[in-house]
Amino acid sequence: MARGRSIEVDLSAQPEPSQETHLLQAERAGAISWAVSQLPEGQREALLLSHYEDLSLAEIASVVEVEVTTVKSRLQRARAQLKLILSNQALGAERRR
Repeated sequence: MARGRSIEVDLSAQPEPSQETHLLQAERAGAISWAVSQLPEGQREALLLSHYEDLSLAEIASVVEVEVTTVKSRLQRARAQLKLILSNQALGAERRR
């Protein structure tokens, strides 16, 4: 491709996701929701406020009345725990196949 030329992509022309894609997305969302519910309350609260309410670290600290460093720690632990829970869940599903 020559320099200076751009390619335009019409994203509205993309095909609709298949029923299988919808089912996989729903299954993934259910697994994540379950995994989040397994977190200790402080970690779950920080994660939900951060990812679903889109609050900053300072805002979360204010809401839950802890230091910003505590929020950072809870988020880091929550993400690590989620990764562990979801990978264990995936391994269990593989073994059942």
